[in-house]
Amino acid sequence: MEEGMVAQIAADAGVMAIIASTDVHTPVIPQGAGVPAIVYQLISGSETEVAEYWRPRYQLACWDDSYAGAVALANAVRSCFYNKHLTVSGVHFRSWIANVMDGNHEPEIKRFCRIVDVRFDHKNPT
Repeated sequence: MEEGMVAQIAADAGVMAIIASTDVHTPVIPQGAGVPAIVYQLISGSETEVAEYWRPRYQLACWDDSYAGAVALANAVRSCFYNKHLTVSGVHFRSWIANVMDGNHEPEIKRFCRIVDVRFDHKNPT
């Protein structure tokens, strides 16, 4: 799933206008790496099952050295995953936005964060 999510980000012109494809990390921004950048993590796994569909949820933290930059990146990420359909290793997924909120502000390193929560629906491969 993560491979497909990162591929979707890398294929999105709106996101790539702001960051490079190498600026997508998990679980933290590596030491020495700059911003803007996206850091993602799995928030809830496939235990959320509705009508034979799995619904993993990922949090994508959009970091920049200004609040406006973090918001712009988050808006691009939101557009990238808003009601999209993608196929990863033969499994079809539908993505939708669960939430958008402010994240941590790190004043000591002058970085701002805006978070986009994305859910993916896919059929349980029983």
